[in-house]
Amino acid sequence: MERTITWVLPDSVNEETEEMKAESLKKSEDLLRRTNIERQTITKEWKDLQRFLEEQGEHVLQSLDELEREIIRRRDQPIWEGPERRSTFQENVDGNQKPLANSFLGTKSRTNTAFPIQSRFAELEERMRQFSEKRTVLQEVLLTFKAHHMCEVLRKKKKHSRGT
Repeated sequence: MERTITWVLPDSVNEETEEMKAESLKKSEDLLRRTNIERQTITKEWKDLQRFLEEQGEHVLQSLDELEREIIRRRDQPIWEGPERRSTFQENVDGNQKPLANSFLGTKSRTNTAFPIQSRFAELEERMRQFSEKRTVLQEVLLTFKAHHMCEVLRKKKKHSRGT
């Protein structure tokens, strides 16, 4: 005859097991709730970041378009119409002098006011340099972000390969 052995656990052990199950369920539900909240927060922040970057990109491109129009305007503007030469040109005309001849009298160097090319474009060159600086900063931030992301991906792969 075969005998079946039945183990009877004291009620305290059964209660502890039920408490552990309940605690485990409670903890997992809490973690799932927090995961969901984190997902929603991250999604919102990424959308905000994307919107911000799009707005900034549009702003920078508009500013660059304005700079381009100003460069073309100044390029196409006769030299004597520039703010540096307007008064001298008018004085020469009013004084019945030969404006072109008088302009050439003091042309020993390109920095002379007879040819104010440098001063006409100096401010535009500075604005262009500022665009280049902003682009450089943007590249550095992007590279840092990508490097951080790649380190995180590699760390997860390494951890996953150890666990399997």
